Amino acid sequence: VNERFDPHALRLSISRITLGGTLGGFVGGLSAERIAAWAGARHTLIELAGFSVLAALTMRSLRSPREESPPARISEAPQRPFASRYLRQIALFMGLTTLASSVVDFAFKARAMDRFGSPEALMQFFAVFYTGVSLVSFIVQATVTPRVLDRQGLGVGLGTYTGVRAAL
Repeated sequence: VNERFDPHALRLSISRITLGGTLGGFVGGLSAERIAAWAGARHTLIELAGFSVLAALTMRSLRSPREESPPARISEAPQRPFASRYLRQIALFMGLTTLASSVVDFAFKARAMDRFGSPEALMQFFAVFYTGVSLVSFIVQATVTPRVLDRQGLGVGLGTYTGVRAAL
């Protein structure tokens, strides 16, 4: 969304999209937990597949508006994007952050697999856990983020979502 639309002009729309994603995670987590309890873990995968198809169909409606300006010439594009020290630092930061997140996520999921014996119990645990994360994210986005956007600006406001998700 941030690459297709001007974030300053569509600040409210971006907030609504993020809030809708969080609410979707909450509802999806609750439904996954209930389906795992009632019908088993395999049926939860069918639910996931159905929601993925629905999301893909919905994303088709978010096509970018047609651009009036001609596309940039290839010669105008940077020839060496990593020649910039700033871009190299961002790439390094993103790579290390992703690596650390993957290691922590793997350790968390490995411990959960040791703790819960059946696939249904494991599915229920993760459904409840991620539903709780989505609920806390929703509350922060609905209460804190609008105030932060008004007082601190767009960068800090959009960072609250990522910060809360990472903290949980």
